[in-house]
Amino acid sequence: LQAILERGPTAPLGDLVEVLRPQMVLGARDQQDGPGLREVAVGDIGDFGLVEHPERRLEAEADQIGRISKARVRENDILLVAKGSIGKTGFIGTAAEDWIASQSFVILRPRRHGPVADAAYLYRYLTSEIGQTLIHTLKAGTTVPMLQMADIKAFPVLLPSAPEQEAVGRQVRELFAFQRRIMDLRQEGAQRQAQIWPADII
Repeated sequence: LQAILERGPTAPLGDLVEVLRPQMVLGARDQQDGPGLREVAVGDIGDFGLVEHPERRLEAEADQIGRISKARVRENDILLVAKGSIGKTGFIGTAAEDWIASQSFVILRPRRHGPVADAAYLYRYLTSEIGQTLIHTLKAGTTVPMLQMADIKAFPVLLPSAPEQEAVGRQVRELFAFQRRIMDLRQEGAQRQAQIWPADII
């Protein structure tokens, strides 16, 4: 790994992204549809890494505006699990205004006009064998594994040329589109299954 990194060029992750750590937003949590916030949890990360639709709904308490703003996610954010299942990573392709990240994550938000040509490239680097191996060397804690903010910011990122980054990013986004199609087919399959034996004939 060291030899690969030395071939470079590399840059510390903290130079490429804003690293934001969400705080716990206090309020009532449930699984039902309705108004309120949608809290992205680790289980909302799809097969190929895309966060499609958070399941958990949160009715935040009135004094939580500051914490909500720090936890809100945006398009092209990368969510890295820093507590618990460390290293697991999700990508925000599109996000509604009411989506926030849970406390398990740190939000990695690529800097505008920075050297990262496509956020999807950075996502793939972090989920690659190289990225995951490096992340797990930073693991701290015994009972609950965690990543320290200083280690996350210092994390070395390989930076090939912009065209190479964009090529990787295109392939990653094709996989995300594939994940969406799979989800649509699963939903269609469930609907068809329900229609085979209608409840009103029982």
